Amino acid sequence: MAGRKRTVYFYTGAEIDDKGKFHEWKSTRWDKFFEKYTKPAKPYFLGRNFYEGEVDECSVPATRYFHLLRPRALSDWPEGKDAQGNAESLGVNRKALGLSEIDEYTYFLPVEDTNYVAMFRSSAGPRASAAGEWMTQYLDLPKSGGSFVFMPVLRTNAMEKLKSAVGVRSLHVRFEGQPHGESGSQIEKGVAVAGSEKGLAESGDMKIDFNITLGRAQKEGPAVDGLLKEAKRLVKGVNHGLPGARLSQLKAKTLQPGKGDKIVVEQVDFFQERMTVQTEFGDTNVVMDADQIIDGMYKAIEEFRKKSGEYLY
Repeated sequence: MAGRKRTVYFYTGAEIDDKGKFHEWKSTRWDKFFEKYTKPAKPYFLGRNFYEGEVDECSVPATRYFHLLRPRALSDWPEGKDAQGNAESLGVNRKALGLSEIDEYTYFLPVEDTNYVAMFRSSAGPRASAAGEWMTQYLDLPKSGGSFVFMPVLRTNAMEKLKSAVGVRSLHVRFEGQPHGESGSQIEKGVAVAGSEKGLAESGDMKIDFNITLGRAQKEGPAVDGLLKEAKRLVKGVNHGLPGARLSQLKAKTLQPGKGDKIVVEQVDFFQERMTVQTEFGDTNVVMDADQIIDGMYKAIEEFRKKSGEYLY
């Protein structure tokens, strides 16, 4: 029976030093990480959850991968049916079932001979940002003022739309945590001031949304020019290239030259324009094991390589 279609995302992993310089990991650096990996004595507590990372390998295809786990709270355990069709939370009978916890998972598989890494996650598995925080702790980077990030691979058409735009009519941006106001973006600077109110800055999981929209008839002038400049500054944050600010959303209604003297509006969602590949995993009636997941990721990597003209980095 055919498997279920699932999405594989593509990133580059990079260390950021104390001067803000990015050092991307190639597959050889991932190999070194796998070879020298030793399991931490206990899971890392990041945000509100514990995360456990491990390096493992599968036999077919023969490869090593990074595996990140986040346990689900007992109150969030799913239900299961017994032989009589009665539904009950798995947590109720966890001792009888021999279950100590249920984990959401994420797999990372380097793309050989490139700076890219493929990511596959369960429906509520750890996100790339959490994996970056885990790597930051494991590599002990805070001691030297550094950090680790996973940067999404962007499709070329998103950047091309920004380059061809003659203006921007609206912007929506979401900042995760307290921005520093030092990136050169006036929007980020304003948000930093707004988020610096006593009590807000201490909130580790704070999210700040900023929206600015011009009139529907406005298609030229200093305002649309200014928003275009801001969009070009902020788009660096999609790949964590905005010093002191972490973005999780960026949308722009761009003004594009049309036929004749017409100006047309095209919305670009830069986070939706990340490079992804959908492929079938396992069998819908069979529980997937690590070998089947890695096999599906390899299929996605093969498709990713064929799309080399469609992505930036």
